[in-house]
Amino acid sequence: MKRAKLHSIVLAVMLFGLAVTPQMATAIAEPFRASEYINSCRASGQPLNYGLVRIDFQVAGTSVMNQLGVTEIQIKEKTGTSWNTVRTYRYENYPELMGHNLSRHTGSITFPGIAGRTYIARVTFYAADANGDESQIITTSSVTTY
Repeated sequence: MKRAKLHSIVLAVMLFGLAVTPQMATAIAEPFRASEYINSCRASGQPLNYGLVRIDFQVAGTSVMNQLGVTEIQIKEKTGTSWNTVRTYRYENYPELMGHNLSRHTGSITFPGIAGRTYIARVTFYAADANGDESQIITTSSVTTY
């Protein structure tokens, strides 16, 4: 009797699982939106001559945003096994990092590094409209200057 009850419970759980699986697969297949405010954001670094590093960024809002761009870019240099912040760019001092009343913003900064050293950038993206705001952080791949 106990064995028949156990088989019935197992069968019911399996049937429920089969009934739910197609709906779960459909939900996963839908496009992913980064957030309510930021649709996508990218940042990359590239070495230039004489130790210079250029950090490029682009961000797209989910609609026209009151503010859209980057609030901060931290440049970090590899020292041994750790990364130390050597320079910080903030939009208060570099207003070109932030755009206003737009749905897409791109830009770049150029950092005077030291030839032969390795750098990364930690970029803080920001989007705001009348309903709220959000930040997302991306760290670029490492770049070795020449």
